[in-house]
Amino acid sequence: MKKLRPVLFLMAVLVGLLSCKKDDKTSLTKTEMLTGKYWITTSMTVSPAVMVAGTPITDIWAQADACSKDDLQKFDTPNLFTADEGATKCDVNAPQTTTGTWSFNSDQTVISVTQGTDTYSYNIINLSESEFKASYQELIDLGAGSLNYTFTFTAKVK
Repeated sequence: MKKLRPVLFLMAVLVGLLSCKKDDKTSLTKTEMLTGKYWITTSMTVSPAVMVAGTPITDIWAQADACSKDDLQKFDTPNLFTADEGATKCDVNAPQTTTGTWSFNSDQTVISVTQGTDTYSYNIINLSESEFKASYQELIDLGAGSLNYTFTFTAKVK
């Protein structure tokens, strides 16, 4: 039995070492999670509800035209942005793609996209390799308050 103890100990150590999961995956930066892939919108909501034909609506994505639901966005380095109309275009005369730039604020909680003379800024709610969720607030005229829009994008291989 004394001769088996070292063997049993060695086996226990080997089993313990082999059963431990080695986490080789390094943490990705927000830029690495965002760039190099296409993003497709999968959800768009508004709060408070807006009235559409007398009905209060919060799920704007359900109301969107089918030609908008295949549109893609791509963020590349160094800070290049591309919007692609997808397989179906709402306006046949519109270009298939438009380009611009993007940037994070200093603490990477806000992303801004510039296309032409327009710049849009979104608060980042969640960003992973497969999901990007952001929101922005639109002030309503005449001091009536604001609308809060939330978008969810899912990573897609084109």
